[in-house]
Amino acid sequence: MPQKSTHTVHILEGAATLYQRPTTPIWFVRYKAGGKWIRTTTKEAKLENAKQAAVRCNVWEK
Repeated sequence: MPQKSTHTVHILEGAATLYQRPTTPIWFVRYKAGGKWIRTTTKEAKLENAKQAAVRCNVWEK
């Protein structure tokens, strides 16, 4: 099994994953909705702010 990157954080009881790409300090969020993976930016560089942005997106309800 692949190792989890230090730039990956699972939130909302695993319903969403925050991750950073190597070329940017911005956090992105991915989650599954309707059988498809949705990826979007949180527009936040700080992890705590990115967590709040992901929750505001209501990712667990989609």
